[in-house]
Amino acid sequence: MQILVIDDDPVCLAMMREILSKHEYDSIGVADITQAIEVLRINPDIALIISDIVMPKGDGFCLLRYLKNKKKYRQIPILMCTSRHDPESVISCATLGARDYIIKPIRENPLIDKIRFLLSTCGRIILIADAGPVNTTVLGRLLRNLKFHVVAAPSAERAISIISKRCINAIIAGPELTDMTTLEFLARVKEKQPGMPVMLIIDRDGNMSTREWFSQGGDGCIYMPFRGSEIETKLNSLCRESVPISPAK
Repeated sequence: MQILVIDDDPVCLAMMREILSKHEYDSIGVADITQAIEVLRINPDIALIISDIVMPKGDGFCLLRYLKNKKKYRQIPILMCTSRHDPESVISCATLGARDYIIKPIRENPLIDKIRFLLSTCGRIILIADAGPVNTTVLGRLLRNLKFHVVAAPSAERAISIISKRCINAIIAGPELTDMTTLEFLARVKEKQPGMPVMLIIDRDGNMSTREWFSQGGDGCIYMPFRGSEIETKLNSLCRESVPISPAK
């Protein structure tokens, strides 16, 4: 999952990307909408767009019109970020499909609060916690094909750090966590975010019992070899039933 940031001012662009990095968000920065459209064309993992209004090669309103007319991009939330705060600009942004608006100079906390809210409303952000590159790669690709946004953590501690800073809708825990067992990881997650759905990757033909997993608060299992329709049904059900989980303050 990545955030696309568009601003022709290199100082503002660098500052926003630094703030995003501090809060565990991966980002791509570009200086104009031509570059932004190319990024969207080749990168299916853009979960949010932050765009300036006044830029060369077309302004932010041109970008909004373009995205509004492209069905595959309509679901991506757009946060307009600019020094223009006249009523006409605000109304134009809303009319053309922007979800929110923030005024420069950028302040870290309001920016992150808006990002967290916009991402939480999409309901499809999945964290894969596993050190196994095969599970992470194969499952990640499958989830992206199913239109979920994917965040990967190679360790339990890294995953816990992510959920403390970002909105996550569900976690899939793999068997190859090296810094704690899956049950220890489950306990830590439920301690920090009691309502967070956590599913376990398990071998379909293996002998591992799931009884202890469920008794400790686990919310389900994803079986290997992975089956897209089965995973989609389970995750859609969990994401509908759960309230979007915001980071603990």
